[in-house]
Amino acid sequence: MFKFIENTKSHMPIVAHGDAPKFEPKAFCCIMVNGNWKLHHFDGTTWQRIDTGLPDDATECSPTAEYNNGKWIISFIAGGYEADRKFYLYKIDGIGNVPQKVVNADVGYIWKNRIVYGGRNGGLFISDERGIKKLTFANAEYLYRVSYNPNNPNELLISGQDTDGKIFSWICNITARSLQRLCDGDEPAYKASLFNGICYYAKSGDAFEDRQIVEASNLIKTPLNFADFVKVESLENSPTNLQMLQNFTKASFKWAKSGFKIADDETLANRKAVCDTCQYWYAKARMGLGKCLKCGCTSAKLKLASEKCPIDKW
Repeated sequence: MFKFIENTKSHMPIVAHGDAPKFEPKAFCCIMVNGNWKLHHFDGTTWQRIDTGLPDDATECSPTAEYNNGKWIISFIAGGYEADRKFYLYKIDGIGNVPQKVVNADVGYIWKNRIVYGGRNGGLFISDERGIKKLTFANAEYLYRVSYNPNNPNELLISGQDTDGKIFSWICNITARSLQRLCDGDEPAYKASLFNGICYYAKSGDAFEDRQIVEASNLIKTPLNFADFVKVESLENSPTNLQMLQNFTKASFKWAKSGFKIADDETLANRKAVCDTCQYWYAKARMGLGKCLKCGCTSAKLKLASEKCPIDKW
């Protein structure tokens, strides 16, 4: 499935189920283009670039996909370009459509109404209809990719680096409280994809960015003690100093559930006018994004059609 012309650098594979009743699978990955990773999909014959509209110097990585309502829904991480060095989680509602920026994140994905996101060396947050959970991982210094198993969406596929500088690849299921190390023989299956019992991963070459997607020939899953490595917290019962994070993740979930609808220009202008004259609005906070002293949100909240003012001014 992941076949490329010679010397092509490929990275971060994902295979997803297609439309019923055949559920014909479709492959996605990142391919190096002029020194930067870019999203691609396989159209059955060749690998095609997915036009994200992002700058040429942007890094696009960590794609996930699902087929829904006659189109492919894609989420990915991108950023690092000159105009904005931050990375964000994006969502494309159908190949060819303009991506929507969802949240500042270095790792993560969207699956149906579940939003998973986190920083390179911070916690991982999961927001869905069951609530908001925070995951922290013992001995994990960096997280490099977080995706999921399309055959079992409760299984997180996590690749990172531990505090000893060694790469790891895990299958983590917080519902079953299970954790497995994922390797091809002795080699961690870095940034892996699982599909129908097959594992694809990015095998390293002579340099860190010298990657080629391969199929694991000796897939080994080694059980680990979940409690030794993973801490799961429910933020619904967390201290009040996490209230802003709760508000944000709840807003993200509501936005996802609404279909990621954006407020129209008139609604946005009316909301902004109300906030600009409100006693609870601190315009100079958050490097000019502002801050509501009631809910803690920035002006980005105004763009979400699903949101409302915490004191019912709009």
